[in-house]
Amino acid sequence: MEPDLKEGSWALLIPTRGRMPRVGDVVVAEHPGREGFELVKRVAATSQRRRLVWLAGDNRRESTDSDDFGPVGADRVVGRVLLRLRPGAPRVIRRDPSRLWN
Repeated sequence: MEPDLKEGSWALLIPTRGRMPRVGDVVVAEHPGREGFELVKRVAATSQRRRLVWLAGDNRRESTDSDDFGPVGADRVVGRVLLRLRPGAPRVIRRDPSRLWN
């Protein structure tokens, strides 16, 4: 499986502000072993009681994730990815104004 966020892509995220992410969320998290290095991963599991998050890459064979470094503290989750923008030529979307309210 190819990575969902390709090189050169942009991601818009919502800060978590201490909220536990949900299983299936795509999040940005600080790597536990490399200060200042951020990862974009999918949440595979959570522990509400211990405030731990297990992260998984979409490309499991090529990904560095919780299988390698273990669960991370919820405080290391920076935010949830809301939108991704892929690189490429900008596109102009034109809409028929008469159809905007239909």
